[in-house]
Amino acid sequence: MTIPSVAQQLGAMGHALAKPVKAERLRATTLSNTPHRQQVRTEEGFYEAFEDLLLKHGCWFFHPTTSHYTRKHRGQKGYPDYTVFGVGWVSWVELKATSLATGKDGRLEAEQRTYKEFIERAGGEHVVFTLPADWAAVDAWLESKGIA
Repeated sequence: MTIPSVAQQLGAMGHALAKPVKAERLRATTLSNTPHRQQVRTEEGFYEAFEDLLLKHGCWFFHPTTSHYTRKHRGQKGYPDYTVFGVGWVSWVELKATSLATGKDGRLEAEQRTYKEFIERAGGEHVVFTLPADWAAVDAWLESKGIA
């Protein structure tokens, strides 16, 4: 039996792979006048398709939606994008994307690397996917969990 690709699975659900739309460029004066450097978060365009895929495979997940800039407590910046629960397993997933503005792949920030290290030292699984290039890797990851 051939396992359908991520694109085929999402198509059967009435969805398509996300194709992020290039955000309007921010003027330099806008960036210099803000308390925190603004950034275009290209990976947000993939969240819905990723969540649909998890749900299709019977996974539960937690996705924190509060910006780390509004958090008052230490230790929250850098928390992985998703905590994913399957039958008998849990994983922490960080989604990155290829920038539409620069063509460069997103990388883990220092705080994200710290969470990755703590999770792995505790015996947990921390995975990073760079979308859209890693859709096949997402599929392989779910298949490795016994989800088909």
